[in-house]
Amino acid sequence: MQVILLDKIGKLGDLGDTVNVKAGYGRNFLLPAGKAMLATKENLAIIEEQKAELVKKMEESKSKAIKRGELLTELVLSISAKVGEEGKLFGSVGTQDISDAIKQQSIEVEKKEILLADGPLRTVGTHKVAIRLHPDVTIELEVLIVDDTKES
Repeated sequence: MQVILLDKIGKLGDLGDTVNVKAGYGRNFLLPAGKAMLATKENLAIIEEQKAELVKKMEESKSKAIKRGELLTELVLSISAKVGEEGKLFGSVGTQDISDAIKQQSIEVEKKEILLADGPLRTVGTHKVAIRLHPDVTIELEVLIVDDTKES
């Protein structure tokens, strides 16, 4: 299935590229999410007319992501959790916990933007967490997990 990309999609292509994708991926994800449209002659003509406007929207979203990234890099994020023997957490700290802690600082970050390379955080201490705010903007945030039993 040939589609025209309406957004930059990692490992697939940039805005306005015509690419071949598997039918299920195009039909079930790209088209309903508004990230692509079918590659017909009419749609190709429409995209050529709108390409400057679409590029401008991409640049605006990138600049907003850069501003959010600057706010996040200044942030010191501390999350308290129950800790057992040897500094291991009861449970874990995942993307939702990190997203909620960031939202308490009045910065909007969705949990799907948070990338935990080694899975959920399970130990006390400082951890580096990547946050992809835009396909071209990824920042690294330090998350400090502290023992909440020592605070009381």
